[in-house]
Amino acid sequence: MTRDSAAPREIYLVKHAHAGAAGKPPDENRGLSTTGSADAQRTGRHLAGMGLRPDVVIASPRPRAEQTAALIAELVGAPLKIDVRLAEACDMACLRAILSDAGDPARAFLVGHIYCFGPLVAQLTGASAEPLRSGAVARIDLSEPFDGPLRISWLAAPRPDGVGRERTTG
Repeated sequence: MTRDSAAPREIYLVKHAHAGAAGKPPDENRGLSTTGSADAQRTGRHLAGMGLRPDVVIASPRPRAEQTAALIAELVGAPLKIDVRLAEACDMACLRAILSDAGDPARAFLVGHIYCFGPLVAQLTGASAEPLRSGAVARIDLSEPFDGPLRISWLAAPRPDGVGRERTTG
């Protein structure tokens, strides 16, 4: 669905789930660990259970992000697109271009890496610390024109007991 230009976008930043050990294979080729696969499925079930169905799930092409995104997209019933720009640092101009190329969605899940989302979260919120651990999801409501800073309105992370933990921020 294309968004109403007056309505804010719901952007869900999803840090890829736990990856295999660093070193072998090289970092850019690491896939999900068994724990990461279970966490991505848990996250997808939690989001689906909340009734969240994005217009699109957009992922970095690196295996750990693409695998996380594929599991979540299947569980929430959304199409999956791969965008190489999510494999690198991303700022507001990059985010706008990714969303435009994806058809200007009203609700999008972006699955990437700390080095991608760190600069973006800092630019959007003014925060200096990356709030996402492996498998975590942060929602940011983005209005145009962007006049920042915004706040993370919702944050959820997988828990080992299978129950999603979410927090609404202030």
